[in-house]
Amino acid sequence: MTETEGQLIGRSPPTGQGVPASVADYEVQQVLGHGDSGRVYLARPPNRLERAEQFVAVKQFNGPCLDSAYDRAVEELRAVSALRSPYLPRVFEAGLAGGSFFYSMDHIVLGSLAAPGRRLSQTEVLLAVSHAASAAHALHEAGIAHAAIKPQNVLIGTRCALLSDIGLGRYLRPGLTLTGAATPGAVEYVDPSVLRGASPSRSSEVWALAATLHRAVAGVGIYGELSDDEPLAAIRKMMSTKPTVAPHLPPDIAAILQACLDPADQRIFTAAELAHRLTELARAREGISGG
Repeated sequence: MTETEGQLIGRSPPTGQGVPASVADYEVQQVLGHGDSGRVYLARPPNRLERAEQFVAVKQFNGPCLDSAYDRAVEELRAVSALRSPYLPRVFEAGLAGGSFFYSMDHIVLGSLAAPGRRLSQTEVLLAVSHAASAAHALHEAGIAHAAIKPQNVLIGTRCALLSDIGLGRYLRPGLTLTGAATPGAVEYVDPSVLRGASPSRSSEVWALAATLHRAVAGVGIYGELSDDEPLAAIRKMMSTKPTVAPHLPPDIAAILQACLDPADQRIFTAAELAHRLTELARAREGISGG
């Protein structure tokens, strides 16, 4: 990964509610996604990078970036890039544009667990979350918490799924409260311990992976349907009720989900163990369908 040593390498035009023509010297094509922390664009990379890819994804955060926040974010991205996990998108560059932080990374064309480019089989969903769990484990072994695991960030690649969009908002927007930062529907993937003030951990990320899997295989959340417009009400519901595994799920999947959603001191899986169990389930289903 390269970076610009804190220098402004380009200045994007004011976005307002529209789409900028560029982010630094990346030519913006369209918006791929957005949230309260910023936007992700499909963009054409500058010739100076000598990339073979025609397009990359560029995430630009809202608001000005302080020097200290820039240093922390770049340090985190460098650490992620050094892992070279096949289940993490490659990060190409980080810098400032219009005073705000951005970074460029692989563009994964087949969508995400939240919005796949085609209907996914149950086996494909199990493998996708297994790959995301492997990515989370690689991060954990390096002392890094992803802090933003949710279906939107599990991308469907041609060879495997990838866990994208590590939670840099904790550095770039440190004063933002959880309720202010929560995008619609995202709060259901936050472990209640984190809602109470704990830092993201191996255990909380196993919980987030389970909540992600449940949404993808059951079609509903572990707390039912939380209010998109009232994150505080959603948090209150999460704090006062227990997560529920949908009764229509196969018993083997339900058992793994329940083990991951148990109170933190009772959870039996690390992300690596979860990845292994999900891979075993997927292989068993392949054997059944092939038999």
